[in-house]
Amino acid sequence: APFEVVISAEEMGVYKPRLRAFEYMLDKLGVTPDEIVHVSASPMYDHRPAAIMGIENKVYMDRGFEHDEHWLGYERITDIADLPVLFGLPRP
Repeated sequence: APFEVVISAEEMGVYKPRLRAFEYMLDKLGVTPDEIVHVSASPMYDHRPAAIMGIENKVYMDRGFEHDEHWLGYERITDIADLPVLFGLPRP
């Protein structure tokens, strides 16, 4: 699928896990935390701050490099092809 918006750390002037990165993204997209799904391969650097920001819809793409922090309330997948299934779409 084509990307509609690309946001870089260089553009923001800040790197995750700083909350300002998430604030910038929400502002740029014009959405609230309950309107997005945050997909990431890092519980520590992405899902922790996403949870602090109030983002409830989170998906952990577990590539086997980081410790599972299931208490952060995300869905866990090990294959990105499983992502559509979480939205009720067929697996590609």
